[in-house]
Amino acid sequence: MLFSVHDIFVLNPTKIRFDVKLEDIRLDLKRTLPLGLILNELLTNALKYAYPNEKGGDVRIHLSRSNENIILSVGDDGDGLPDSVNIEKGNHFGYELIRSLTSQLKGVFSSVSKKGEGLNIMISFPLHSNDKKS
Repeated sequence: MLFSVHDIFVLNPTKIRFDVKLEDIRLDLKRTLPLGLILNELLTNALKYAYPNEKGGDVRIHLSRSNENIILSVGDDGDGLPDSVNIEKGNHFGYELIRSLTSQLKGVFSSVSKKGEGLNIMISFPLHSNDKKS
């Protein structure tokens, strides 16, 4: 039996809405795998922490191309991060994983969190890998 991240973490599926906008982008496997792991971690965090006490809201997943860069944006309109959490420099395992995977993609990780207005995370990385094939 297969379960989605939504099935595992959303207690009341009618309260969480998804806004998904994905451009048709072709990537090699070497970059698709880290991107998939990043997306999984970001969605898991949003569904686990953004909406406590069965509060509802919107989760946004946007994947687009801008010139020669790919941009993944995952955001929510939940509670935002606690003041004690700095995901860009802190030592939280999930965000360390995201930063490491973003680095593998030769990308940039940024986030904006506002109390009561949610969290938005953006990952930007080059469309083409500069790795030389031997």
